Amino acid sequence: MAADHPERFGPYRVEEMIGAGGMGIVYRALDEALQRHVALKTLLPALAADSEFVARFKREAQSAAALNHPNITQIYVIGQEGTIPYFAMELIRGKSLEAIARERRALPAAEATGYILQAAQGLRHAAQKKLIHRDIKPSNLMLTEEGVVKITDFGLAKAARSETQLTATGEVLGSPGYISPEQAQGSQLDARSDIYSLGATFYHLVTGKLPFEAPTPVAMIVKHMSEPLRSPRAVNPAVPYPVASAIQKMMAKRPGERFQ
Repeated sequence: MAADHPERFGPYRVEEMIGAGGMGIVYRALDEALQRHVALKTLLPALAADSEFVARFKREAQSAAALNHPNITQIYVIGQEGTIPYFAMELIRGKSLEAIARERRALPAAEATGYILQAAQGLRHAAQKKLIHRDIKPSNLMLTEEGVVKITDFGLAKAARSETQLTATGEVLGSPGYISPEQAQGSQLDARSDIYSLGATFYHLVTGKLPFEAPTPVAMIVKHMSEPLRSPRAVNPAVPYPVASAIQKMMAKRPGERFQ
């Protein structure tokens, strides 16, 4: 464990680092009172002094904590240790759909459909709470050892009802392989953007390939905005027609043409 991190965050004793992202570090920690392991997400110390980053980090925790659904990672506690904000969340034992796709390439359509339906149920719950994820992709969908899909990292989630625009600088938040056309354009988003990204994830799972491939992230984003989608069956003829049709509807360029 890095020396510049406390061994404890509130009631949690840090055991080991299990991940790191652009904004924070994730540790496995023990809630000593409940004898329960948690995933503890902390803001990088270098960013903790930046009020904008702190606001975004706390928004992540508050957004996710407002959600309570079997297909969404549960947030337990939001706190701060010294100058470092943190939140404790459900520790998921399993692997991401990205890891599974990397190991197995194209998944059988029935299996992939089951995963996508679970994720869709979680996203529907979030949408009912006026929350959108903004970065749905295989690495943010975890499959537990029990076969349950859980959406992780609402770090880019924005309360659709909020007037605070943390991306008002024009920053495009999202992943080029799965980003919706309207998010790429910096337009106002709603839950249909997540449907598009979930469709792009579905495409990847059943074909083993991204919907659009390009030499640079910017070129890939442009393709999401303007290039017609190649049918999943053209990449993998084993994909059933109804599945291919559902993916193409989820990934319609115009939000109004997607599932509502």
